[in-house]
Amino acid sequence: MVAAPVIVRFPTETDQLLLRLAANHAATAFQSAALVHERMRAEERASPGPDELEMKVAERDRRAADKRSLLVRGAAADPYRHGALAASREVNPLLRRALPP
Repeated sequence: MVAAPVIVRFPTETDQLLLRLAANHAATAFQSAALVHERMRAEERASPGPDELEMKVAERDRRAADKRSLLVRGAAADPYRHGALAASREVNPLLRRALPP
């Protein structure tokens, strides 16, 4: 004869709660992993490649240099129309009359 405890009721209510908790925890972990993986794939698709970023930076720098060049040439040609003096002339009527157009 084999001696073994007699289990009257398995799983008990506590066992069932613990099993449900473990199953829910595992399901949540799988869902979180799937969401993280999906987000990483979406970010890879959405982010521009390094070449595209370099082209955008180069274009922005070229535009800034062009604007700077225009401002310098304009200020050298007519210093009254550029800078703070021009802004002051527009705001102050006395300066508008005193300075050449």
